[in-house]
Amino acid sequence: INAYRAIKNVPFYNSIYNYGGEKLNCDLYPNPGNGTFNLLLNGTGAATMTIEVFDISGKQWFTKQVHTVAGQNNIEVVTKGLPGGLYFTRISDGSKENVLKTMIK
Repeated sequence: INAYRAIKNVPFYNSIYNYGGEKLNCDLYPNPGNGTFNLLLNGTGAATMTIEVFDISGKQWFTKQVHTVAGQNNIEVVTKGLPGGLYFTRISDGSKENVLKTMIK
């Protein structure tokens, strides 16, 4: 495994990479969970969001595109079948993003 490449390409907050743009207003619950999560997202308008789940090595395990509206959006994220452990869930609309630590039991 090329550890340098894995760390360099990890798309979330860590000591090497810090996203400096505007963050989305969102929360993921229950966390820790069993693989089914609810993403609560406060949208400022209609948008297409990309939800991605990565493990700590940067491997992408899940991706989903959803359409949101202005106001509160509640989106179900089902990641059943993933091994238990620490993951990072990135939510992005192309100009804003947020990364949430996600624990699967």
